[in-house]
Amino acid sequence: VLGLVWLTGVAAYVPTHLPRGRALAVPLRHASGHVSGSSSGSRYSFSSRLVCTATDKDETSAADEAADEASDVSEREQLQPPPSPPPKTVWESGGRLGSDEEFEVDDDPLARFFDPQIDDVGLVLADAQISGIIIPGLVAFSYLFAGSRPSWLEDTNLVLGTISHGSSLGICWLLGALSTSSYEKIAFSKPGVAAERVIKGGAFAAGLLIVATQVRLVLSGFSAPIDPNVIDDNLVEQLRTGGELVVDIAAEAIGLLAWRLFRCTITTDPVE
Repeated sequence: VLGLVWLTGVAAYVPTHLPRGRALAVPLRHASGHVSGSSSGSRYSFSSRLVCTATDKDETSAADEAADEASDVSEREQLQPPPSPPPKTVWESGGRLGSDEEFEVDDDPLARFFDPQIDDVGLVLADAQISGIIIPGLVAFSYLFAGSRPSWLEDTNLVLGTISHGSSLGICWLLGALSTSSYEKIAFSKPGVAAERVIKGGAFAAGLLIVATQVRLVLSGFSAPIDPNVIDDNLVEQLRTGGELVVDIAAEAIGLLAWRLFRCTITTDPVE
């Protein structure tokens, strides 16, 4: 009777108080030993009741832990922000990057010339007329009103000389505009961006014009070093060409800057 009472207490204590694992096996072995005098059926039933109770609780606890862990993982995935995509290059984005992003991404300089982004074809034609005809024409009239003639008007008339000289200025500006992506929409939507592109593109165009002028002097035979103590044709031609070069660069810079700022005021659906 005392043994049965002790076994009953052990059966009530084991499932809730003892830790899992090897500690559970000890009471089971002791319990089966104490009921050795009983029938095999009763011993099997009592042992299997203890084992089934512990096993069910183990399986329930493991399932709850797995469910909790899966819930925690799902919550962490929902709270984490989505990964940001890698930055696009100007080539991949079609050159539609703004001025603030322009130098923060990988850029292929050749793509600006061979695969340019031109959002307004009419602007290219307008630039050609302004830089190649209108501004050189105004400069030519200014020389004539001042009582002198530039070197590019000496052996020809006003119209042909202006068109010939203006074509070189227009080509220089076209390359300068392409070098700074000045034909994408943001370049003629925001005055600040437009002024920045004109200054940078103008610097590029001025460099091309200086190199072209030096080549022309070399081909004309006026490339000898200047002797300040001797006034000859070489010195006069170089000084004259240098003065005309400064006038051309200044006139093109003022005219194109004013034109591009005005163009920003008439742009429909500007880029914000």
